[in-house]
Amino acid sequence: MKNNLKFLTAFALLSMGAVNAQTGVGNTDPKATLDVTGTPATATTADGIIAPRLTGDQLAAKTAYGADQTAAQVYVTAAATTPAGATVNVTAPGYYYFDGAAWQKVSTGNSKFVDGTTSTNAVYTSGSVAVGIADPNGSAALDVTSTTKGFLPPRMTNAQMQVIVNPVNGLMVYNTTLGCMAYYQNGSFNCTHNAPTLPAPAAPGGSTFTGHFNGITAEVSVDNNLNTYTTGETFDQNTFCASKYISAQGCGGLTQVTGASGTVYPLVNINGQCWFSTNLEEKPTNFASYTATSWLNTSPGDQGYWGFYNVNTVDGSAGWRITEPAANSGYLYQWSSAMNNSITERSQGSCPSGFHVPSDCEWMYLEHGQGMSISQQNGVGWRADVTDDQGTPGHKLGSIVGVVSPGPFTATNSSGFSALSRGYRETDGSFYGYGFDCDYWSSSATSATTAIFRAVNLSKRGVVRVNLSKALGFYVRCLKD
Repeated sequence: MKNNLKFLTAFALLSMGAVNAQTGVGNTDPKATLDVTGTPATATTADGIIAPRLTGDQLAAKTAYGADQTAAQVYVTAAATTPAGATVNVTAPGYYYFDGAAWQKVSTGNSKFVDGTTSTNAVYTSGSVAVGIADPNGSAALDVTSTTKGFLPPRMTNAQMQVIVNPVNGLMVYNTTLGCMAYYQNGSFNCTHNAPTLPAPAAPGGSTFTGHFNGITAEVSVDNNLNTYTTGETFDQNTFCASKYISAQGCGGLTQVTGASGTVYPLVNINGQCWFSTNLEEKPTNFASYTATSWLNTSPGDQGYWGFYNVNTVDGSAGWRITEPAANSGYLYQWSSAMNNSITERSQGSCPSGFHVPSDCEWMYLEHGQGMSISQQNGVGWRADVTDDQGTPGHKLGSIVGVVSPGPFTATNSSGFSALSRGYRETDGSFYGYGFDCDYWSSSATSATTAIFRAVNLSKRGVVRVNLSKALGFYVRCLKD
């Protein structure tokens, strides 16, 4: 009798479905092909629909699944021990559906399909997303696996990236202007890579323009603190440097770095740039023929010479001084020795690993942070050389520590750069300017024999930018990548 009753009940349900095309369980007004209504929970009743329950191995033993079984659903109680064929994805307990070719795990997390990606390419489980793999790594919110494809982030120009509304730390885009992956951190977008193999202007180093200087205007700050500047130019308006890399990612907690010579160089973070605050004193590794008399007053051209300023015999006839003339004087370098025989802008040169010889635009970035206007930055000669000490960048970059005689005004060194007045060496081998002149190379060459340099002088309040012979001997201040 019991078996007959089951048969009659099933027959009645099938007949109802055939007539009405809709079946209600627990209700008399179904709203779908199958409409199941639960009952209020009690201690003796339970609701829900229980799918067929199989182990992964039991499911693997069933070979009848094909395209006709697309959308079949089961609950797997244990992973298949040797998943293969249609059960290759049955690697964990849970609900699975058949997509016509293989079993796919149903999401149990809070992620969802938002772009039409098919289940064969993406798997969502436990709040994580896996692409190209059955189960995401437990430590990853997004686990992408492929041996033939890459990850493609949003691609934006520098201008588009800079106007993203309320970016959060860690936000990433690909900057098409600068050709780098950029991430947002504490007010800045920064490039993530060193790119010596990319087309110009790529070179070893760090970041794109940051937001540290938005609002700075030339010659309006009384104490060099950012909160005293009024709204004005931002450095990304400097079109000359729009396609250049600028390292401005801070010192990363470093306060000093030790060179191969054992010399310890203190670091200073100036508006996001991490500069040496003393002059470089490292021997180039690509010039092996150095002696104290390598460069006399009869030596022509850039031969890659370097050495100490000779305060005793300044005409060049005696060559370099054997010992350092004063604390933190450092070496004077011809351009090729400063660059360690490289010609690539922003190369490491003779700087310690992780640092490089700054470019012309990186010097401009430093000057911008001291209030130099963009029109002045792009000029040549002495720029921003006005009588008002308040806004002059040379006044802020210069230091009178250890000089022979101060100039007509007192440098404040409010930037922390500590430009030391240690002079330079002329192309004829003679020494000049000790006690009042500070001269530094950039890594930006303008021809086979010329490059851009910077100078601060105690008789001036500005900063000089001139294109001169690589055969001159100037100092080097390294900049962190």
